[in-house]
Amino acid sequence: MLAAAAVGGTATLTAAGLVGALPGHGVALFGVAALASAAIAGTALALVRLLGPAGAPVAALVLVVLGMPATGGPAGPDFLPAAYRRLADVLPTGAAVDLVRRVVYFGGHGIGHGTLVLAAWVAGAALLLAATALRRPATPAHRRTDLSAALYR
Repeated sequence: MLAAAAVGGTATLTAAGLVGALPGHGVALFGVAALASAAIAGTALALVRLLGPAGAPVAALVLVVLGMPATGGPAGPDFLPAAYRRLADVLPTGAAVDLVRRVVYFGGHGIGHGTLVLAAWVAGAALLLAATALRRPATPAHRRTDLSAALYR
């Protein structure tokens, strides 16, 4: 999950610093991207650890198929059907887009809800990963051959 946070933060620094997108908000957006990346990647990893290979499509369904439309994109969730508005309030994708909007357009006012949603997803993923690590037997280092084998155990 730390690697996901680093990737998200690096992407933001690249967009803000090298490309010049969203000037003046690089540090705040670094935090948003790092937290969002950790929440989304951590959740996907936790679902794969819990459900095995079936966890990947479950994560894709929740985070992409339901999560992306629920963000409302550039229009915002106010123009979405009621069911998607409710999803935008609790899914990490909706929280991330809302946080970006609030940082860029509203000077960071009202970021509490989105930050709590992302932090809850990170904490939930970390707890699920810890629980799945405790329930499976330890594998000796010499028997670990690749990343996919480690993910699906």
